[in-house]
Amino acid sequence: MVRDILESAGYVVLLTADPLEALRLAQHQAIAISLLLVDVVMPTMDGRELARRILSLRPSIKVVLMSGYEVSGLAESGWLFIQKPFGVKALAQKIADTLNKGQGHGPSEPGL
Repeated sequence: MVRDILESAGYVVLLTADPLEALRLAQHQAIAISLLLVDVVMPTMDGRELARRILSLRPSIKVVLMSGYEVSGLAESGWLFIQKPFGVKALAQKIADTLNKGQGHGPSEPGL
């Protein structure tokens, strides 16, 4: 569903089945990746850990975390968050705002 929403908004989406596959994609420098949208709760790796690892490979990538659970400690991370369930407009707006305003890099971003 998320992929369909983002593709209908004009974004190119690289969908992965698991965090390790996402890391492999991030290691390929020929692939342009502007934003990581990741669930906080995943079976093999926490979404925050995945974001930290991808940021070490691509420091300019923006991060938006999502979850259907209450998540603590996000204010300190500097990453943006969207609570599930969310609507089409809310997701599209969060992604557009993140990409356009330059937010979501995490704690190493100047000014956060």
